[in-house]
Amino acid sequence: MNERLYQNREHGPLRTFLCIAAYGMMFTYSLLLLVMALLHAINVWGNYGWLLRGELVFAQHWSAPQRAAMQQLEHAVRFDNDTFTDIEGLYCDELGNALDPESFVRAMRRDSYTMPHARKADDALRNFVLAPEESAGRLLKEKDSDLQALVFASAEMAQWAAMQLFVEKGFPVNQALPSGYTLLSNVLSNMQSRPTAEVLAQADWLRSKGAEVRADCALWESVALADDESATLEWLLQHGMPLELWQNAGKHLCLPLDVCVTHGVALPVFERLSKEEKLNVNDTRAHATYLQLAAENQELKAMQCLLALGAQPDLLPAAPDSDDYKLTPLALLLQSLAVYESPDEAEEALAGVRLLLQYGASSQPLHDDWACPQLHEAVLNLLEEFGHPIP
Repeated sequence: MNERLYQNREHGPLRTFLCIAAYGMMFTYSLLLLVMALLHAINVWGNYGWLLRGELVFAQHWSAPQRAAMQQLEHAVRFDNDTFTDIEGLYCDELGNALDPESFVRAMRRDSYTMPHARKADDALRNFVLAPEESAGRLLKEKDSDLQALVFASAEMAQWAAMQLFVEKGFPVNQALPSGYTLLSNVLSNMQSRPTAEVLAQADWLRSKGAEVRADCALWESVALADDESATLEWLLQHGMPLELWQNAGKHLCLPLDVCVTHGVALPVFERLSKEEKLNVNDTRAHATYLQLAAENQELKAMQCLLALGAQPDLLPAAPDSDDYKLTPLALLLQSLAVYESPDEAEEALAGVRLLLQYGASSQPLHDDWACPQLHEAVLNLLEEFGHPIP
């Protein structure tokens, strides 16, 4: 009797249903885990599988030194490929500032952006070295191609031999990316921190091949990015960079050497040219004055340099093209101070306010709303210290 009851209980409908449901759930979870593992494997293979490729295969016309240059470039594409992250405009905030720069998670996130572009560059390189010699120039002149991106990357990665080979085989030395960057601007930016003499020697080589020195955002930015800003700027000036008004990509009329005050770089060169009367620190012909640019970017050393050279503290441009540049340098700093939430992030701005008041800047209206009451009080104290009426 007891045995029969046990059998009925063991094989009852409810127990059978629960067993089937349990096995079903186990199967479903196992299947989900399997699918997730498969998708992860596909993703990993897509990012890293191409690294298992063999050596480059060359067409017959490549010499031994040329092959060595391309092999060195291919190695850099595999293992030193941060430039492909930069080309795609990927900045630190996209990778996650909260992540440890050396962490595995950050590295994987970075690779998910970078490796697909590096693989395309590797594909383009392999196709190029297999192409007949008569096709090289045609391939190199194709705009917006993966091969073109690789040529610019070779300059940024300091793969000088490969860069020179691309130019000698027909790449237009003054070809520019949509962003305006050229081989020359990439070389001068020196993103690999090579010795300055070596960088300038490569710039000289590009000049010998017809590279143009022209006032544009890319070359001015290369001064700010260079390890030796003054030497880079001196090289540009020696090779014909004009000290004239120029137009940026936004069609704003800009002052010569405005990069110096905007980024606080190569200020000794700027100071020398000003004293030689080749620059006018009170030039009002552009969309902003030098002192406005320095104040807007809170470049205290640039402000000190300009004021010491005789910059008028309240000067405005003759034809400002935005409301911001209808404000005096002091008003620009006060505008920034009103939105800061902590005194810790406002040290440069407060020092700039003090500096301008020392040089006789006129008092400006204060904003009604201040994110940080301490900063509001600090500004009021500065105005009182220099004898200005308290609003």
